[in-house]
Amino acid sequence: MKKKIIFAIILVLMISAIFGKETIKMKVIGNTEKSQIKKPAYMGVYTKKLSMAFAREKDYPYNYGLVISGVVSNSPAEKQGLVKDDIIVSIDSLKVIDERRLVELIRRHHSGDKSTFSIFRDGKVINIDFVFGSRKEKEINIFVEGNGSSRKKLK
Repeated sequence: MKKKIIFAIILVLMISAIFGKETIKMKVIGNTEKSQIKKPAYMGVYTKKLSMAFAREKDYPYNYGLVISGVVSNSPAEKQGLVKDDIIVSIDSLKVIDERRLVELIRRHHSGDKSTFSIFRDGKVINIDFVFGSRKEKEINIFVEGNGSSRKKLK
């Protein structure tokens, strides 16, 4: 895979040397066999620190947790029912004390992995069987300085 990427970059540079200034969009598409490296886990939530005032307002009984301040549209979190103002209590029985801990717990997983989330909502702790997703693939824009003005699209 790395050799293909290096080859593609060299090819882009050679094309730009011939045709001048170029904007090239490149999307690297890899093999999706099970032997490939798994993609990092993705939830799709925004979080904020749990304040004492918020905890009292919600009758939250613990002094740890992380508040979901927003949910990304069409994300694994939205699809699996997490909502704004949910408090993430734990993941796989491991306490979520702050954002750093949440990131640490997510990094232990890959796309497609299952976990049990304990969420505080409406005065009670509920367990959600959560399946992590992955971020969407992005296109890479490569800008090369030169004399021409044409555009090339490389897939």
